[in-house]
Amino acid sequence: MRVVGTRQDRIGLGVLKLILLSVLAATSVACTANQELLPLVVDVPGRSMSKLPFVIAEDQGLYEKHGLDVELWLPPPEFEGGIETPPPFWTRVWRHLGLQEEPVPDIIVNGHTPKMVRQMRETKAPKMIALAATDCSVRSYVIGRPGINSLEELKGQRLGINNDHTTSGFAALRMVQRMGWDRVQDISIMKPGGVEALREGLVDAIVGGDGTLEAAEREGFSILEDTRVWNDRLAGNSVLVYPAWLEDSTNREAARRFLRATVEAIALFHQRPALVHEVLVNWHGMDLDF
Repeated sequence: MRVVGTRQDRIGLGVLKLILLSVLAATSVACTANQELLPLVVDVPGRSMSKLPFVIAEDQGLYEKHGLDVELWLPPPEFEGGIETPPPFWTRVWRHLGLQEEPVPDIIVNGHTPKMVRQMRETKAPKMIALAATDCSVRSYVIGRPGINSLEELKGQRLGINNDHTTSGFAALRMVQRMGWDRVQDISIMKPGGVEALREGLVDAIVGGDGTLEAAEREGFSILEDTRVWNDRLAGNSVLVYPAWLEDSTNREAARRFLRATVEAIALFHQRPALVHEVLVNWHGMDLDF
């Protein structure tokens, strides 16, 4: 696998923008080597390159350095296209019957802008607070089947996305707005997305991130639009927590330490490309040509 474009531009983390609650700013306990480690379960539901700093923090011991005992949840290496592998059949049955509890992480790293879309559309969607965002612009790709060479040619066609409440799903909605189309009358937005749907002719174009782009280029599909040129803002890879969780002062301190470790990991990401390569090989099974 290779990375298209420069390392930092391709990944598109940009400048870290921390949106801290006042309750976090108020906590100023210094982290020392002798302090008690606070347990923290962090769910990172994706293996996109932009989520790599959270893995770097784990790999380099930054969580422990800042006083945390982090259990980092990552999808398996075969994770592709933003579709999570479903749990085994009997696990789903036990959870449905209430015989096995659904594990609840302390922090979820996911796009806050698309999550707000979901919260507006679904009354039962869980409400979460974003403490920070490490990925602050739309940077998905619109990829078309053979015979389609421009966005204009997508009018009246089928556009595949994995879900509305993902960063790539949000990019698809913004594309429709930018083209001045009616999302019902002028284009069909449907699931599933991904290269497989494009390959099988289920859709005429898809919207996806870095991993989808890599797979599409290997198979020779056309890149219709790099949405980074839009300079549209969004809160992606956000540090999300439940409001009730944040009411506990110990949890607020754990969140503060997590943000400190994340900032340091992002600095390493930009300053040490050799480390980025090493982490990709060790954690993701990728051997990239830098």
